[in-house]
Amino acid sequence: MSSNKASRIFVALPGRTKEVEAKLVGMAERVDLAVLRLEEKGTFPALGYGRSDDLMPGETVIAIGNPLGLEFSVTTGVVSATRRRIPLDDETFSVFIQTDALINPGNSGGPLLNINGELIGINTAIASQAQGIGFAIPVEIAARVAGELISHGRMRPVYLGLTTGNTAAALSRLRGVGGVLVTGVEGDAPARTAGVREADVILQLDGVTVESPAELTHLLAAYVPGDRLTLRLLRGTEEIEIKLRAAAVPAGYALAYVERNFGFKVDDDRDGLFIAAVSRGSAADKAGIRRGDRLVEVAGEKVATEAEFRAVVEGNLGRFPLRFLVARGNRGYYLDLP
Repeated sequence: MSSNKASRIFVALPGRTKEVEAKLVGMAERVDLAVLRLEEKGTFPALGYGRSDDLMPGETVIAIGNPLGLEFSVTTGVVSATRRRIPLDDETFSVFIQTDALINPGNSGGPLLNINGELIGINTAIASQAQGIGFAIPVEIAARVAGELISHGRMRPVYLGLTTGNTAAALSRLRGVGGVLVTGVEGDAPARTAGVREADVILQLDGVTVESPAELTHLLAAYVPGDRLTLRLLRGTEEIEIKLRAAAVPAGYALAYVERNFGFKVDDDRDGLFIAAVSRGSAADKAGIRRGDRLVEVAGEKVATEAEFRAVVEGNLGRFPLRFLVARGNRGYYLDLP
């Protein structure tokens, strides 16, 4: 999904020759979903929600879309896997329903239905190197994201109060998998209240395996404040489960978080975002960041204002190291902090 907004959006409805104009309510780029609002008043056909959490491999599914501009094209297939982890880049994975129903370019955004005609997923990807493999975002995630976009116009990041790092190589070899090492738990945070401790290793989030801080951050992007979630942890030699409720990021937290963990403050002007102060002996100071340097990107996302900076930081809370693109004069350099 591109962040470039179309100048005008129109929606085609069955049985009508005239398209209906729509407005963008909000979008969640990390989850590849958006919500549109039809500008015309009236009653429109809508799909009922099914469930994807009780799907079983072999169940029949139906995919609908507009491949190559051929509107309302229908294909059928079966569920191949219910929680397939698919790499999105070098660091992150996401979880999809896998199906062999034919999903071609143009089907993305179309519904995946069960045999009762209920929505169980949103078609989102196709494996270009293989035929007969398609993927869909589970309906529970889509519904949660849609509700948040309708209520707030954006995905509010969740706050657990964790700082994390990669597990040691020795532990990864011993267990045969990775995991996310808890390096810190903030006082009075949801994680602390629920009983998460420093040195715990996060193995799963709601039954989905996580193997890096980046992957945990990406999965949490589909949650909203107030959601309940379950962490499966390795504590010593014992695996335990802890349930907690995600909170909203406290007001003013992001800037204080950056100053505490990375050692710098930011401000903005008409030329963009710049480093306003660097704490002596901090990670930023040791990396050579200076007052007056320009901050161009955080975690691969461009930032030009303090508000944009706060939003990106809030979406990457607890993720270490964090990559910054800093410019000085005509030169730019990437730094991983701390």
